[in-house]
Amino acid sequence: MRFIGAAVIAAAITGAFALGVWTGPSLRSTEVASASEARVVEPSPVPVETPRVVRTAAVRETEVRLVSMPITDGVLGRVKPLLNKGANLQIAADGFKDAEQFAAVAHAAKNTGTPFMVLKSRVLEDGRTLRAALQELRPALNAAVEAQRAQAEARSDIAAVQAESTPM
Repeated sequence: MRFIGAAVIAAAITGAFALGVWTGPSLRSTEVASASEARVVEPSPVPVETPRVVRTAAVRETEVRLVSMPITDGVLGRVKPLLNKGANLQIAADGFKDAEQFAAVAHAAKNTGTPFMVLKSRVLEDGRTLRAALQELRPALNAAVEAQRAQAEARSDIAAVQAESTPM
């Protein structure tokens, strides 16, 4: 009788696993390119902008933005630890207008426990701000604070990469 019970439990676990494998890809909210559609994405150069002062409704003080920077190997090296192990950095960076936006979304995803690709989709495809995307995905969080924190961390990463690349 114990053998039959163990066999039923093993069959149930195997069935649940098979069901998960079968339905898992359809439950994800992002599309994954098949091997035949795989392509190498070259980072496109972004024109360098002059520093500017940005004012937001959430923050009364002004802040100076860094010069926008293309997504380079230095930036990818700093963002890689924030993404899931084995993530393809070229696919992760594809679509962002500059390195700061990419790093800010990566930091926000790591800080809030939000899946990076879902947050990226909300920001790039749906056209939401980082704050609005975080508010939608994690309503219990203070989205304004988390977005500012992620942007500050991103600016810090960009400044570090710029300092490393500047000859002394």
